[in-house]
Amino acid sequence: MTSASHPENRGANLRNEMLERIRIKNRKWLAFALNLVEELDPSREWTGEDIRMHIRFLMNEPSHHNVWGVMINDAIRKRLLEPTGRWVAMQTEKSHARRTPLYRVTAAEEHRRQEMELEALLGV
Repeated sequence: MTSASHPENRGANLRNEMLERIRIKNRKWLAFALNLVEELDPSREWTGEDIRMHIRFLMNEPSHHNVWGVMINDAIRKRLLEPTGRWVAMQTEKSHARRTPLYRVTAAEEHRRQEMELEALLGV
């Protein structure tokens, strides 16, 4: 029996399929939101909840609440955010002080590196 067909993976497979459908349906929203993640202040650490509150202030709500998790996962996968390894209590009432990871913004550092490489190539 392969790991993909193992009964224990059925739930994970269904979850991944659902998240991919959400990603496809919300691709424009996610593109805008990920651009905002790139512009986050790199001098501080952020929770997913902090990022959600910041983006909510700047643009409309996504069509499904799970889009927020997809956005954070995509930001990590694209190396816009990096987990610090530390966890803190969430702040909003609905979160009930659940523990959540802290992230460091890496986008600004990557952009600075790319700009420096481009300037070096152009002789600026």
